Amino acid sequence: MIRPFAAAVVAACLLTGPALAAPATDPAKMPAGTYSLEKTHASLLARVRHMGLTSYTMRFNRFDAAYDWDPQKPEAAKLSVTIDMTSLDVGDPKISKDFAEDFLDARKNPKATFVSTAIVRDGDRGKVTGDLTFHGVTRPVTLDVVL
Repeated sequence: MIRPFAAAVVAACLLTGPALAAPATDPAKMPAGTYSLEKTHASLLARVRHMGLTSYTMRFNRFDAAYDWDPQKPEAAKLSVTIDMTSLDVGDPKISKDFAEDFLDARKNPKATFVSTAIVRDGDRGKVTGDLTFHGVTRPVTLDVVL
């Protein structure tokens, strides 16, 4: 009984070292393709002031993102994000539904989207410029990002 357990512990110790190593950050070594958001390791939170006294912390429970990358054409990289505005969650089902309807007009505009038009890298940081469609209005925005 102890021998299989010991073998499992040794195997785990030997195999987790490479798995826990820091990921490579050189985009030239990243394979070309479309990368999808792994939702189990992602969250989308927002905070808004409430009556000047406190803040509501809101979570969107349904969202998705994809990143298209080709190391031969880094200037052509694309990021797209979709947020289901009806998935707003403030911790109280009634308030969540009211906020989604009253402030986000989620019935009329159930999705918010962002589609990049340019991604500029500066070391491990950068700027992502794109079109944000929120509440039925599309505007250009530039986001400071950590890559």
